[in-house]
Amino acid sequence: MLNSKLLSDNKIHISMGVNAQDNIYAEHVNRAIKNEYLRRWYIKDGNDLVRKVNKAVKHYNYKRKHLAFENKHSPSEVFTRLLL
Repeated sequence: MLNSKLLSDNKIHISMGVNAQDNIYAEHVNRAIKNEYLRRWYIKDGNDLVRKVNKAVKHYNYKRKHLAFENKHSPSEVFTRLLL
């Protein structure tokens, strides 16, 4: 069980849904980042992990072409088009 005081002391809020479907999109992104990026990289310590997670998230959002967009666009490209 997670220590709720540790989480609150670090301003971390637990995000849990009632059922598995509530977090399906977040779980999909988490799985992609773990499987497509982090498992392929050597991570030497916690600071390195933070840097590499940031790098993975940026690549996932800005450079990686997604199947949901017919492998033609990144999420940021689609989001930008929706705003125009």
